[in-house]
Amino acid sequence: MPMMLPAAQAVVPFISTISNHYLILESEVICDIPGKAVDAEWRASLDEFLSSIEHVLTGPGVAMQAKTMVFLNPEETAVHRYIVHLQLVGAFEPSKIAELLSNTAAEISLHTPEHRLKYAPCFTDQVVTFVIEAGV
Repeated sequence: MPMMLPAAQAVVPFISTISNHYLILESEVICDIPGKAVDAEWRASLDEFLSSIEHVLTGPGVAMQAKTMVFLNPEETAVHRYIVHLQLVGAFEPSKIAELLSNTAAEISLHTPEHRLKYAPCFTDQVVTFVIEAGV
């Protein structure tokens, strides 16, 4: 399926890293996709695209629940951007999560330099939010 692999390749390693240390109640991935990169075939398989990402994110040892949304960005200079919200269970140390994400980004950049952590993660109550950009 078109574009499924870039989305999964960009998002799953970061979420898996967090799930190795913390229990994730729910993951939410907002896919901000450049409209110019989407063809009729991809649009026709949108439900399958969403289901397949959610299936990967609720696999063993990842998240208990997952939601995925797609926004088609009409901007000409848009890039593939994935906004990730993770609701964690129990106490967590924000600096440790920031370090885990940073280390994962450094490791990924060795093999896939176009996938990168865009901003430092944000923390609100039990939710961690971070943004990944993936080159096309």
